[in-house]
Amino acid sequence: MSTFADQVLGADDIMAFMPPGPNNPAYDPDANKDGVNDFDRFRTVYDAQSAAAAADSTGMSTEGGFVTSGGDEYYIQGDGSVDMITNNLVPYNDAASGSTVNQVYGIDDVNVSSAIQSDNNSRRGIYGTRGTSSDYDRYSRGGGGYAFMPAYMRQFMTGENFDVMAEQITLADGSTAYRTPDGRVLSPEQFQNTARYENALTVEGPDERYLQGYQDTDAAGLPVYFDAEGNPVGSLG
Repeated sequence: MSTFADQVLGADDIMAFMPPGPNNPAYDPDANKDGVNDFDRFRTVYDAQSAAAAADSTGMSTEGGFVTSGGDEYYIQGDGSVDMITNNLVPYNDAASGSTVNQVYGIDDVNVSSAIQSDNNSRRGIYGTRGTSSDYDRYSRGGGGYAFMPAYMRQFMTGENFDVMAEQITLADGSTAYRTPDGRVLSPEQFQNTARYENALTVEGPDERYLQGYQDTDAAGLPVYFDAEGNPVGSLG
């Protein structure tokens, strides 16, 4: 996905991005030609970023979303909902619903039992950390010296050695590619006629912060707990 600067510099007439007026006949309400009114998109992003800033004053905004103070980056979808960006991939779909900003920060949008929720709305989100990992398959294609091999093995032998660990990914445009543990993205054509060995390598990733649930106070002043979906539980952790 191109940035706003890329879109402006690549435009046939940059005045399409300038405000409308009698002296700007080149103005286009969809200057970047993505099928979305530019002002509507600006308002959607601005409103979601404002909600994120109110909930997390030490986070930051990006061109198309925001980053929490815990380091998680979110992209704002066309309907104002948000999706976490993982492995530098943007889950872009102009109208795809994800979480709300409030759900990201554990406020307001989860249904908690009104029977035991306190009047002062003291509910607070409880977060934890957990490890992440990625599994990579091994793809190989051998070289020569296979004249006497069975036919089912010879199909993987092309005279070119190929031995790569990779995981299959879906790019922002919906196409398929392969990513290696060091971050290289390879085209599907490079994997034709390869033998695949599943889960040949597991790479540990950084810890991630996640919402475990919520703590509230009942009418007697005692703590009560809910899981991330708002269901009452005995404890968290």
